[in-house]
Amino acid sequence: MVMGRHGISTEDLFCQILSKNNTYHFTKAVITPIWSEEWNQSDSYIYFEPVLVSCRVQHDILPKSISLSTEPCKSSKHRFRIEQNRKNNVNFTICVKPLSFTTEITKNLLQWIQINELLGADKIVLYYHQVKKKTKQTLNWLNGNHDKVEIKYFKPVMELTESDGIKEIDVNTVWQKRKYEIIAYNDCFYRNLNSNYVIPLDIDEIIVPKEENNWKDLFDSLSGALKGHFASFSVRNAYYFQEFDNKTESEPVFFFRYASRSKLSNKEESGKSFISTENSLTVFNHYTLHTLRPGVRRTYFMSSRKVQLNHYKKNCSL
Repeated sequence: MVMGRHGISTEDLFCQILSKNNTYHFTKAVITPIWSEEWNQSDSYIYFEPVLVSCRVQHDILPKSISLSTEPCKSSKHRFRIEQNRKNNVNFTICVKPLSFTTEITKNLLQWIQINELLGADKIVLYYHQVKKKTKQTLNWLNGNHDKVEIKYFKPVMELTESDGIKEIDVNTVWQKRKYEIIAYNDCFYRNLNSNYVIPLDIDEIIVPKEENNWKDLFDSLSGALKGHFASFSVRNAYYFQEFDNKTESEPVFFFRYASRSKLSNKEESGKSFISTENSLTVFNHYTLHTLRPGVRRTYFMSSRKVQLNHYKKNCSL
């Protein structure tokens, strides 16, 4: 379960687990911050912080539902039903952070979905917050008519202050916006554990194999040892700009408008990753943040000879 908390809490949480045979089991929750404080750049503002709340379950217990409490054995009226995610030959699921656009993006979005399907996406989960009317209509249509696309509305949580009562957090505050996006990425990750790899992508990014035809063939070319010892497989980023090409918006395919390419970014800058659901505990928009168990290394940087991330921008004002 992924949730947000305001500031840094020292209060313990406890899990009340109801098993399939209707017996109760209690355990102390493990709280893992899904953030690195060094990213705040010494910002003194108190934000809602994304955390992962984990409830450890004995191997012989089949959980049916769970509730949380600040007291060890206190019952709660609010219970979360547990859904069992089984592997079902899904290789790649793309997770897109909450869309927030003041311009119409329908045409580009549909083309982006199509190219990712060709490259190997078995499922695409799109979160959205604020989009134009036509885009929202398109998202609603996709949700009911496209078996590979899932749409989820994402509303930021509310802030409680003593002076003003309840008000909505300003999602344009850069660091708070980033932290909300982290919640969406982890929500998508845990809802899609039946997939071998989850890929956090924006709708102006495409991961392009250079020697293979698709992502499956790309991973088939990697050794099994690599796949077992790393939690995420990172792809280096290259920006493609439109402003230097003098091409118009009439170009039928949006990524053909961008032909001027930057140098490849450094390994740990701006890349995106194939994130292993078998080896990752928490994720953020670039790669695994916490590995699932000791001995698993966090990131393997894939060769730029084999694959790169194409990141399409109007101009070089990043």
